[in-house]
Amino acid sequence: ASGRAAALIAVSGWVAKDEEVATQWEGALHDAASTREICALRYDFNRLQALGASMETVPSSMAWTLISGAASGAKAAVQRAAGAAATDPWGVLFHRAQRNGELLARVILRTPSRPLTLIGYGIGARVVFCCLLKLAEFNIGEGVIDHLFLIGAPVTSDEGDWQVVRSIVAGRLVNAFHTADPALRNGCQVALKKGAAGSASLTLMGVENVDVTGTVSRKTKSGQVDYRSCLPSLIAALRVE
Repeated sequence: ASGRAAALIAVSGWVAKDEEVATQWEGALHDAASTREICALRYDFNRLQALGASMETVPSSMAWTLISGAASGAKAAVQRAAGAAATDPWGVLFHRAQRNGELLARVILRTPSRPLTLIGYGIGARVVFCCLLKLAEFNIGEGVIDHLFLIGAPVTSDEGDWQVVRSIVAGRLVNAFHTADPALRNGCQVALKKGAAGSASLTLMGVENVDVTGTVSRKTKSGQVDYRSCLPSLIAALRVE
């Protein structure tokens, strides 16, 4: 109704170099780029890098980065995590996802209305999930997001939270799960008492489950780190258009 072009926001689970925030999605989302504007979200870059490289991290920021290389949107400072958790990039990012999701939600609220699809893998999927929960708190209205694709998401499988997310998504709500992902099977046991949604099929109304265990395991078996190298195959399996 607004006449603005449809958009897709891609949220990474980890990066090695700054430019990979955008470039890791280029080939995978080539077909989708013909029908919508593709954006990649830059957030907590140093910690995302540390997650893949096991390095010490420093505070970072959040911003939009277009695949074309141009930057737009808002920058928002994020607070540094304190205490011993600061030495564990996975733990820090897991808990900071709520704050980063809220920042993303606020950017979406300030963006003129347009058909919007979100996709994320690993920690990126958690950021997206938290974003939609926050949008619901902001009473943004039902069905404001076109489609949502979560790959290996370290998020709750609680039916109540998923029903809230379902109400925000007008079209497909996809849970791409990996049954052998060690981070989801082991790293989330304490934080997510009911288990991580990204490690199993969910028997919830309106949720489309796609088993990507075989797609990822054909290359490696370590899950979270390897979703990135498998993005083209994963995008094809999920039929992201």
